[in-house]
Amino acid sequence: MKDRSEPKFYPLVNADAKGKYKYAMIPTNNEKQISADGEPYLAEVVSHVFRVRGDVGNSIILCPYCGSNTKNIAPGRKPLLVCPKCK
Repeated sequence: MKDRSEPKFYPLVNADAKGKYKYAMIPTNNEKQISADGEPYLAEVVSHVFRVRGDVGNSIILCPYCGSNTKNIAPGRKPLLVCPKCK
């Protein structure tokens, strides 16, 4: 059984043609691997709480678990996201 305390990193891809929405893809536990291409990604800091790494501009990030819009709970800083439906 996998240890739930291992951090997860999710690459972000455009969910629409304009890049307004970003969707998290299949997670990995290797941050070096995911950060190597310079694209934005999510780091799950605790279960269902995500820190954005990289520039996403004004994009709306969709929850990796349910696909709903996430909410930034740390305005004015690097985004710290939670999903209102999953929390």
